[in-house]
Amino acid sequence: MKFLEIDSNILVVNSMLMMNSFIQVLGDYFLYFIAKDYAGKEGGIICLGLSIFSRRMNEIYGKTLTNTPEAIFCLVGLYYYNRLKSKFDKNMILMTLAISMAFLIRSSSLIGWIPLAIIKIASSCDFFTSILQSGVMVAFPAIFLSFVTDCISYGTLTVP
Repeated sequence: MKFLEIDSNILVVNSMLMMNSFIQVLGDYFLYFIAKDYAGKEGGIICLGLSIFSRRMNEIYGKTLTNTPEAIFCLVGLYYYNRLKSKFDKNMILMTLAISMAFLIRSSSLIGWIPLAIIKIASSCDFFTSILQSGVMVAFPAIFLSFVTDCISYGTLTVP
């Protein structure tokens, strides 16, 4: 918005809320499928219904503009984690991208993924290679793109 010179206060505030709404829908979508994997279709519907109609969940999601996307990207990462094979494929790429997005929002979100990576590596040494490849080909470019975008937006070298 800064580049297009349309960064008025009202547009900036509302664009964050709109983006947060899209991310919430993404989270509900993946929440349904994770719950469906573990509890069947009925369990997925019940879980989704509780998420959508819970007053407390909607208060939390609507008011925490960093916790919500971080949690949802971790949820997306878990969805693809459950589908991993010991090769660098679409599931590995999408999981790594989701983890990278959560990391860019809050770096401490990476902590929970370390034991999960160790579990996968312990199950098959081939996971080590695919995780390393995913870090180089997905995580580092995503983090670098964020770094460049921040530098351009702030007009100075910045490392959040």
